[in-house]
Amino acid sequence: MEVEGAVFVAGRHTRGSGFLADCEKYNEATLLGWSVLRVTDRHIKSGLALDWLQRFFEGETRNEATAGRRSAEAGPRTGAD
Repeated sequence: MEVEGAVFVAGRHTRGSGFLADCEKYNEATLLGWSVLRVTDRHIKSGLALDWLQRFFEGETRNEATAGRRSAEAGPRTGAD
C-alpha cells in the first residue's frame, strides 16, 4: 500500500518529477507481479483503505464486489421478475 501525501498542497507525488518517479515505480512493481493500492489520508480516515486491503487479501475482484452490491441492492428474487 502506498500512502500518497501532500495531495492538495503540491507535494512530491503531484509535482512533475515526483509523479514521473512514482509512475516508474508502480509500473516496475506491476511488471514484477506486485499489486499496489494507492491511498490518501482521506481513504485511511474514512475506512476505505481498510476495506480495499480486506478485499485484496480475501481475493475479491471488482466484478465480484460490484455483482454482490447489485444483487444486495436488488433484493431477493421472487421468480416473478
